[in-house]
Amino acid sequence: MIIKIYAACIFMRMDKALENRIGAFALTVSDKVQQAITTRFDKAGETPAALTAIGAAPGLTISDLQPVLRLSQPGTVRLVDRLVADGLVEKRKGEDARQVLLYLTAKGKRLRRSLLDLRHQAIVQLTQGLDVAQRETLIGLLDQMMRDYPTCEMDKYQACRMCDQDACARCPIPAL
Repeated sequence: MIIKIYAACIFMRMDKALENRIGAFALTVSDKVQQAITTRFDKAGETPAALTAIGAAPGLTISDLQPVLRLSQPGTVRLVDRLVADGLVEKRKGEDARQVLLYLTAKGKRLRRSLLDLRHQAIVQLTQGLDVAQRETLIGLLDQMMRDYPTCEMDKYQACRMCDQDACARCPIPAL
């Protein structure tokens, strides 16, 4: 009985250790990406994610974009208006006269690519010490964790709002 309790305590410490390390690593990745982007891009907040999301799914509406960015509807409208004013996004009429579709301009596409490259370089700093086998193992583990993650369709869009779709041929997050 004592051995079972001891083993359970060790497992709990190990289990907490895993989650603690994942949490610390997630914050490190987030901080490195944010730092890399802000060193070359003067727009903060969800602007990079908005450019990435619109570029990944041209023709999004503000209503589509709002939950992806987790902003209020007025906040999303203000963000889109700033992107339009900066010449990064253009609005086009949808099938319904009230519907507005969002597309990146050529300038917006170049900036999106630059942001994704900055994100990549920030993350490379954290993975460059892994050999090929370790990288493949980590990809498999992360894919498994991401397959188990979503509870609704929006989870996928929120998780991938800064993804480079060209780098992820088969998204591990299932469509629900």
